[in-house]
Amino acid sequence: MGLAGIISYLVGFVVMIPFFSAGKLFVGFIAHALDGADISLFIGLPVSAGLYWLMTRRIDVEAETRMAKEEADALEAAAHEHLLP
Repeated sequence: MGLAGIISYLVGFVVMIPFFSAGKLFVGFIAHALDGADISLFIGLPVSAGLYWLMTRRIDVEAETRMAKEEADALEAAAHEHLLP
C-alpha cells in the first residue's frame, strides 16, 4: 500500500501549489489573490486523505495481516538460523 500513499502525497502536494505563500520565494496565484494568505495545508491534507481513502478502501485487511505475520515469522526463523562468522 506504499504506492497509494506516495501517489496521494504527490497529488496533495501538487494541489497545494496554487495556495502556497512562501514570502518572496513563491506565492501561488490563489494565495496572491488572498493577499498572501497561505491556506495550502487546508487544501492539500483533505485532498491527500480523501484520495488515500479512495485508493485503499478495497484492501483486504485480513489478508494483509496474514501476509505480514507470515513474513515476520519467516524473518524470525531466518534470524534464528543465522550463524555468526
